Amino acid sequence: MGVVLGTIWGCGLILIWWAAVSENPWKYRFPRFRYFTLLMREAGLFSTPVVLLPISMLVIFLMGFVLVLALTQTPLIGVIVASGLSALPVVILRGRADRRSRQISRLWPDIIDNIIAGVRSGMGLAEVLINLGEFGPPQLRADFQIFAADFRVSGNFSRALDKLKIRFSNPEADRLFEVLRLSREVGGSDLSLLLRDLAVMMRADLRIRGELESRQSWTRNAARLAVVSPWVVLLMITTRTGGINVYATWEGSLVLIIGMLVSILAYFLMNRTARLSTR
Repeated sequence: MGVVLGTIWGCGLILIWWAAVSENPWKYRFPRFRYFTLLMREAGLFSTPVVLLPISMLVIFLMGFVLVLALTQTPLIGVIVASGLSALPVVILRGRADRRSRQISRLWPDIIDNIIAGVRSGMGLAEVLINLGEFGPPQLRADFQIFAADFRVSGNFSRALDKLKIRFSNPEADRLFEVLRLSREVGGSDLSLLLRDLAVMMRADLRIRGELESRQSWTRNAARLAVVSPWVVLLMITTRTGGINVYATWEGSLVLIIGMLVSILAYFLMNRTARLSTR
C-alpha cells in the first residue's frame, strides 16, 4: 500500500514540476495519442489538450487499484478491475462522439436544401457556406463561422473546406464537401440535381441506420452487462475472507487472467460485429 501511495504522489509531483518549468506544457505533440486525438475531435472537444485523456485514465487506474486492493487484498484483482475502470473516459467520449455524429447527420439533408437554394439564387459556393454561419442550423453555425474566418484569411476554398471536414468528422459531411469541391474545381450545371439526389440518399440512409441502431441497442447493452457482471460478482466474493484465499494462489491468478482475456476478446468482437459501416 505504501508503494502504491508513493507512486501516486510521485506522479503528482512530476506533473506539478512539468507545469511549473514549461511555458506551455501542452504545446508538444504526442504521435502515440492519435486515437485519442481523433476521438476528442469526433466528440467536439477541439480546445481540450489531448494529453488530459491518458492522464485521467492513469489517475482513475491508480485510484481504482488502491480502492480494490484495500477491499480484496489481491493485487491481481486490483490491476484487472482498475484497468477496466481506466477505460471509462474513452467509453464516455466514444458515447459522446456517437451522439454528436448522429445529431450532425440528421442536419445535413436540410443543409443541402439550403445550399441548393443558395446556388439557384446565383451565390458562389464559398458564399453559401459562409451564410450558413448566420442562417444555418444553430448547432453548426459556429463551425461554419470558423470556415468563413479561415476562407477570409487564406482565400483558399479547398484548404478551408478540409479544416471544416476535420471539425465535423462526419461521413455525410465528407460526401457533401467532396461534391462541392469537385463542382468548384471542374464546374458543371447539374450541381442542384446532384445535391438533391445526395439529400434523398442521405435521408434514406439515416432512416435505415436509425432502425438498425434501435434494434442493436438492447443487444449491445446486454453484451456490456454480460462482460461487467462477472467482475462485480468477483468483487463481492473476494470481499469475504474465504474468497480472498481462493484467488491468492497461482491457480486462482491463472483463472483471473484467462477471464480477463476472454472478457476483452468478447467485448472487442461484440463491438466489431455490431459496428455499422459509415461509408
